[in-house]
Amino acid sequence: MTDTEKLKKLEAKLILVESLVDGVALIVERQDIVIDSQKRTIEGLRMFIKGQTNNSLEMLAGRDI
Repeated sequence: MTDTEKLKKLEAKLILVESLVDGVALIVERQDIVIDSQKRTIEGLRMFIKGQTNNSLEMLAGRDI
């Protein structure tokens, strides 16, 4: 195998590795988006539960127990 052939084969492998790295970077980026979305969902649920708890406490405070 000549040096030129070896270089072409090495270049092809480097292109493959670059593509794999780009793919992994895309997956990580999408996971970050999913995690951010899940954080917003959790925060929304916390706010909803807090509001429901406050409403329940206000209702109980207005009643004779």
